[in-house]
Amino acid sequence: FWNQVYEIYQTPLYTPFLRRDGNSTPNTWMYRLVRRDGRSLWFFHLESLRTLGQRIQELVTKRHLPLALDAFYAGYAIRFGPHLSISMDRIVIRRQSLAWHDVAEVMIDENSEFIVTAVTGSKTQYRLPIRRVPNLLILDGILRASQASARQDPLDVAPFRADSFEGPAYDSAS
Repeated sequence: FWNQVYEIYQTPLYTPFLRRDGNSTPNTWMYRLVRRDGRSLWFFHLESLRTLGQRIQELVTKRHLPLALDAFYAGYAIRFGPHLSISMDRIVIRRQSLAWHDVAEVMIDENSEFIVTAVTGSKTQYRLPIRRVPNLLILDGILRASQASARQDPLDVAPFRADSFEGPAYDSAS
């Protein structure tokens, strides 16, 4: 059952050959589903595995993202494996803690790495191989939601505005 899936990892598997631009491209993928009891299920060397893996991630995300967002907005740190966690005030990657105001950019390259660029003079980057970051779509969803809420006008989320208030919601016959 989807509620038993705790983490899903995706690992790109590369050919030994390089493309002309110097970047290697994954020729297949491997997925690992980790259940709440710690047991794992591995998927690899299946036809159309990438499509299956993406669909599994979508279904897991559909179930878990709302819960993760609730916990995030309640002030809890959300862990993505042993090397990454995010909260409303900071991101911790490989034991390096950065307040969000010290972060210039966060990038998810699902073919290779999760990258956090700090707002220092030298633009320090903290990198984590994508195979070590579970639940990429949940991570992406939380990052997008928090970015959108940071840009949102507080008046847009007010219970009502004077120009749109239609009066109390009650039956006039009572």
